Amino acid sequence: MESNAFFLGVEYLAIVCCGLVCGLVAVRKQYGLFAILVVAWLTALGGGVLRNELLGIQLGGVDDPHNWMWKVC
Repeated sequence: MESNAFFLGVEYLAIVCCGLVCGLVAVRKQYGLFAILVVAWLTALGGGVLRNELLGIQLGGVDDPHNWMWKVC
C-alpha cells in the first residue's frame, strides 16, 4: 500500500487523538503523571499497531492464522 503525506498526517493525527483521549480519562481518574503518560502511550501506539495488523490482514499483506478477518482484495 502506497503512503503519501496526507495519509501519513491523518495516521499521526489519529495516534495523537487516541493518546489525548486516554490521557484525559486518566486525568479524570486522578492518576499520577507517570501513569497518565503510560496509559496514553499504550493506547495510542497499541491501537495503531492493532489497526495496522487488522488492515494488513484485510488487505492480504499479513497472514491470518486464526481466520479472524475476511480479505477484501
